Amino acid sequence: MVNPFTSTLPAVYVPDYSIKANGAPLLPWVSDNIMSVSVDEQFDAPGMFAIVVNDPDLAFINNTRGTFTEGTEISISMGYVGELKKLITGEIASLEPSFPNDGPATLTVRGYDYLHRMSQGTFSRSFTDVTYGSLIRQLAQEVKLKAQPAPALLSKKVIYAAQKNKSNLDFLKGQLGILGYDFWADGQTLHVGERKAPLMALPLQLQWRKTLLSFQPRLSLANQVEEVVVRGWDIEKSNTFKGTAKLPATVAKKLSSAGWKDLKQGSGGKSQFDLFKYPISSDSEAKAIAKNKLAEMINDMITGDGTSVGNPDIRVAHSLKLTDIGRFSDTYQITKASHQLGENGYQTSFSVRKHLL
Repeated sequence: MVNPFTSTLPAVYVPDYSIKANGAPLLPWVSDNIMSVSVDEQFDAPGMFAIVVNDPDLAFINNTRGTFTEGTEISISMGYVGELKKLITGEIASLEPSFPNDGPATLTVRGYDYLHRMSQGTFSRSFTDVTYGSLIRQLAQEVKLKAQPAPALLSKKVIYAAQKNKSNLDFLKGQLGILGYDFWADGQTLHVGERKAPLMALPLQLQWRKTLLSFQPRLSLANQVEEVVVRGWDIEKSNTFKGTAKLPATVAKKLSSAGWKDLKQGSGGKSQFDLFKYPISSDSEAKAIAKNKLAEMINDMITGDGTSVGNPDIRVAHSLKLTDIGRFSDTYQITKASHQLGENGYQTSFSVRKHLL
């Protein structure tokens, strides 16, 4: 919360946060006992939060109707004085008291955004001759979420899909991943589509030894191929379909000549990944699946992990330009972000990947 003695300083020097419980700001005496706050998010997985509370008198640990009880809705914003940005809205899922040998008791409050409801339990069933839009809405409604599918999915048919002892989350991930769609929760609404960053004139930029505190990039040719071939069939019409996607020559510019030569070698004398996908309704659908699979693979070739001064704009799907790091100076997409605010100030850690396709 805002410190009245430092609120007149420039915002960049004063990290700040805001927490709401069931839509209401925390009472001052509750805020005074918060030791640290953290928020984590990543692609196609529930966002998480953790709040560590000083509790010498067990006022929070023993109160089953208080602010920090299981099931309570929590909304967290972070940033700097006068410029807070909401990072997560979710619900408390676990309470972890600590009673140390030396020092007061503390309570760690953990929770997830509403996507976590779809990860609970497993189920077996099949879907035939329905649209992806209706399938997505059904999965969301089963855990009391609203759904907002991408327009293209409202009429796209699911010929056959089997949920075999999987959670709704894992089933949805398998169905949408091969089509190239992301999904995430904003409040109690499940969104399905391309997870995009807000429109900006320029991507967020971090410079090593200034705003970029550390960065560990990786370039790996493991499990990379030059081509993906998808084969499938329409069981009702007894038709077979095939689609192919091949790496563009521009990818070679990111590799040494020896590295590019190595990538083009593989089993059977080809650098190829075969995917048998049943069912498929056309060659164009097979080609689209092949392109999405190739993009999924090649976009994991150049990745990295880093830390920076706290910045609430470092969010999943946002673009991040990293400079002064030699060959790896480039613009990346953020795949994971973690924001921590405590006695050591505000720091953000992140994972990125380079979009090559």
